Amino acid sequence: LMMSYCLCRLLATEHVGELLNPGPDVVILDEGHKAKSTDAQITQVLQRIATRRRLAISGFPLQNKLDEYYTLLQWVRPSDIDSALGAKVHFKKLFENPISRLYFSAGLKYRTCSSGQISDIVHKIQRRALLLHSLTKPFILRRGPQLLVNDLPPK
Repeated sequence: LMMSYCLCRLLATEHVGELLNPGPDVVILDEGHKAKSTDAQITQVLQRIATRRRLAISGFPLQNKLDEYYTLLQWVRPSDIDSALGAKVHFKKLFENPISRLYFSAGLKYRTCSSGQISDIVHKIQRRALLLHSLTKPFILRRGPQLLVNDLPPK
């Protein structure tokens, strides 16, 4: 089954039975970062599709928005994410809030702090981000643009 986000919304509201039960064998979500929040209508529709396999493709899943990253992970592997990262409240407390707060304070203090203080803040952000990376590594396959360098025409 291949469809746009608009068609998915339409099917979910008008033909919900055909879309949800039985669902497709696999759902591949291109531009996965469009499912920005667990409260978003499209995310709720996607959550209801009965499928055993989910794959989300996104060029930039983080973009400084850890709540979107959590939503994407939660959609792909809900039970695994709950056990690895906990509920969204726990995720916010452990990762989103501290990383955002540290990142923001580093920007504010950049002009008034010594390089050692900035280095300490950056180190704290990196430690928290490394922990998040290690917990999500089984669910994320990251590839950068260098993978395609030899296949793309020169600019």
